[in-house]
Amino acid sequence: MSAEHRRAECHPDRKHHCRGLCQYCYNKQWKRHNPEKAAEYYRRHKQRWHGYMLASKFGMSIEDYRAMLESQGGVCKICKKADPPRRHLSVDHDHGTGRPRGLLCQRCNALIGMAGDSPAVLTSALRYLGGVA
Repeated sequence: MSAEHRRAECHPDRKHHCRGLCQYCYNKQWKRHNPEKAAEYYRRHKQRWHGYMLASKFGMSIEDYRAMLESQGGVCKICKKADPPRRHLSVDHDHGTGRPRGLLCQRCNALIGMAGDSPAVLTSALRYLGGVA
């Protein structure tokens, strides 16, 4: 088989996967034509994927995550709000040690990240808002 026959029609720079499409376009097309199967696959594998990410990034198990979530009352450690359904609270961690500090909603996690984990920046922002004399 020549090199032309192994190239995807959708993206000639990519390898052919199936039906003339590259892997990405084939998967996208399959999901569009099989929305129920795609949703079921995601639902079945969501917990396993979450467990894999916790273990690889933070050395935590699903049980560790659930215990931390329960100790926080199921809400963000900063704003005390629960994340919307079908989402997980993010594991906030110390970037120096890698150790988890708590679970945060997406907004509070972004806030801490944008401040560069710096108490000085957050204190300055609090002063700016008029919260500290």
